[in-house]
Amino acid sequence: MLDFIKIRPLLIDLLCFIENNVPEKEISEAAEVLGNRLKNLRVFE
Repeated sequence: MLDFIKIRPLLIDLLCFIENNVPEKEISEAAEVLGNRLKNLRVFE
């Protein structure tokens, strides 16, 4: 679980990049959804 916590900010940045720079609407929307889920994820409930 610690590896995921360390890499989570990088994944969020990568998804934001994909969301803003990919011309395909479906991929951009999917990246937005996944990024928002990662931002709102509660790791230790």
